[in-house]
Amino acid sequence: MPKKPFAQPAGSEGATPLGTRNLSDLVVKFLPHVYTTTHKMGTADITHRPTSASVFGITGTKTGAARGLSTPLNNLSLADLITLLSKFTFQVDTYLHGTKIKGDSYRIDGNAPNPGTKLPNGNSFATKFDKLSLKDIVDLLTQATFEVSNGSAGGQSETYTVSGTLENDVETNPDLSVPVGGLTPKYVLLLKRFFRFTVAPTNPGQGVAVAMFHNKTLGE
Repeated sequence: MPKKPFAQPAGSEGATPLGTRNLSDLVVKFLPHVYTTTHKMGTADITHRPTSASVFGITGTKTGAARGLSTPLNNLSLADLITLLSKFTFQVDTYLHGTKIKGDSYRIDGNAPNPGTKLPNGNSFATKFDKLSLKDIVDLLTQATFEVSNGSAGGQSETYTVSGTLENDVETNPDLSVPVGGLTPKYVLLLKRFFRFTVAPTNPGQGVAVAMFHNKTLGE
């Protein structure tokens, strides 16, 4: 029998699990209440202390129509979700001393193989979210590319890859291997703290190693 996940954090009881929510609901209603703190790590040795930290607020607006936008995530594959990201515009604002500074808007066009190279457990980009764990998703992401277009800069775009590695002391955390469809969105964000991500342009250049942390208000 699969291991039972750890008890979810206080305040998440009764919250709707991720897998029963749809992407439009998550982007339009949930995302604006999530504030991301990104710690930029030293690029020569990512074990160094962060060199800087920035706080962002992100809002999403639906700009296109697609059947999958109202489909519960448990009925979508990872490849489906990545394709659907292009149906939104994301506004990214920064915060300085508690003051919001309006930033640029972006469109994300994701390209993922389907099914792509399977993981040792058999999961792939074709696997639906009721079977995918957070570790599965992070391990698969290296096969995908994301073209990010800056709508505030005349559509200037750059293509990136994203890779993630577990922090050294959390490999045995069982919740990282639990299907995310049964977890609340807030709890998935908390679990993501255990990873360090590298975002790198596909054209020649050095990637940026970042650690991402999230706080959530009680307004959603």
